[in-house]
Amino acid sequence: MTAEQIRDLRLRLELSTMAFAIRLAVSVDTVRKYEQGKRRPTDRIMRLLEALDVTTPARQEVAV
Repeated sequence: MTAEQIRDLRLRLELSTMAFAIRLAVSVDTVRKYEQGKRRPTDRIMRLLEALDVTTPARQEVAV
C-alpha cells in the first residue's frame, strides 16, 4: 500500500489522523510519515490496513 493509498483509506473511513493512529496502535507522527512516504508500515500494520480497506479483493469476496 502506497503513502497515497494509506491517506486515501483514512479519508474514506472519515477518520482523523489521531483516530487512525489509535486504530493502528501507532503515534500520530508515524501515521503522518506513512502518508508522506517517509516511513513504510511494518508487515503487521500492512495487514491491519488491508483489513480496514474494504476495497481489497479479500474483503470483497467476504462481502459477496
